[in-house]
Amino acid sequence: MFPRATADALDGWFAQVLRTGEAVNDTQLTSLTNPGMPLLRNVAPIKNSAGEVQNIISVAFDISDRVRAEKALAEHRELLQTILDNLHVKVSVRDAEGRYVLANKEVCKNMGLAPEDFIGKLSSDIYPGPNGLKFDEEVRRVLETGEAVLDREFEGDAESKRTLLQSLVPIRNEAGAVKQLLSVALD
Repeated sequence: MFPRATADALDGWFAQVLRTGEAVNDTQLTSLTNPGMPLLRNVAPIKNSAGEVQNIISVAFDISDRVRAEKALAEHRELLQTILDNLHVKVSVRDAEGRYVLANKEVCKNMGLAPEDFIGKLSSDIYPGPNGLKFDEEVRRVLETGEAVLDREFEGDAESKRTLLQSLVPIRNEAGAVKQLLSVALD
């Protein structure tokens, strides 16, 4: 009834459930009756009152919509990252604690860091001295008050002799509470 590879996989899942008494969940495979249709299979034991495995139940769900949604989301993320990385503007997003969750290439360029080096860090973790602490304080203030800071001039450190024009904008959830902060700065 099943192709050999599928039958072997099913036999393996069934054997594992029988051996361990534990379910095998969220295993992806392709439909036999509709090639190309992704399925999510769960195999679980049915136990008697003594806790012994008496039977096995196997359920498969069509996850085509989920797979399409995940692909679309990945494509949108890639598009957004491409746009952000090709702007000549520094763009970052902070979480409710003021830690970076996103930093585009322009933010990272001057520090010689990769975007992933910023993730989970505060400004003071990345920018040494008083400027990092000042950034942290301003981010905290916007997160706490929910009031944006628009077009603020910011002097860089003495070595760089840079002036930035920066805006800090709260990002709100459906209930209106501040959940993140968007930082945009022009050199």
